[in-house]
Amino acid sequence: FYKKRKKLGLWGIVGLMVLELVVSESFLYKASNNDLYNRVLREYEIRRVGQIQLTEGIYEGSTDFGYFTGKGKFSYTSGAEYNGDWKNNEFNGDGVLKVPIEGTYQGAFNNSQKSGQGIFTWDDGTVYEGEWKEDQMWGQGKYTSTDGVVYSGTFQKNLFYEGSCTFKNNTGSYNLTYKDGVIDNAIIDYLDGSTYTGTCNETSLSGTGTMSFI
Repeated sequence: FYKKRKKLGLWGIVGLMVLELVVSESFLYKASNNDLYNRVLREYEIRRVGQIQLTEGIYEGSTDFGYFTGKGKFSYTSGAEYNGDWKNNEFNGDGVLKVPIEGTYQGAFNNSQKSGQGIFTWDDGTVYEGEWKEDQMWGQGKYTSTDGVVYSGTFQKNLFYEGSCTFKNNTGSYNLTYKDGVIDNAIIDYLDGSTYTGTCNETSLSGTGTMSFI
């Protein structure tokens, strides 16, 4: 139990810090020169060759007099790709953002940030499905790791805040209740038939509880 709880603690504190930096503004195109001259050049280029080439990558799609607006795809030189809705050079609406080595986000954007409902699937198979705010897991959602640890409830700033965490290992089945970001209660069904209901911490049983044996 100690080893598994320690691993769970890492998932709860570190694993949920989900490398959001890789899909933050370092990959998001925001036109820095939106003056009339550059808008005319961009509009001319996309009408002439069907795409706009920039140092950050290549844009293909709808424009509004040089602004990326409507449906469009931006292929970054880094290998990242965004395909979806745009408004005034920002990701706005529904879209798909693929980040090399990390994973894919499919869902809602607002001002080039993940905002609203969306699903992020990491390349290792980990999945978060739920609400986003300010480019972070924030609101109601479900986070499922590759080894079967499931967090379901409320997230804040990429951290699990309130709800349930369930998993199984070679000792039994665990159902943990989180409150204010910490474990509030645990229900454990051991493989030998015994059960525990009560409090615990990130590493061991602790506090008040009831252990039943068969």
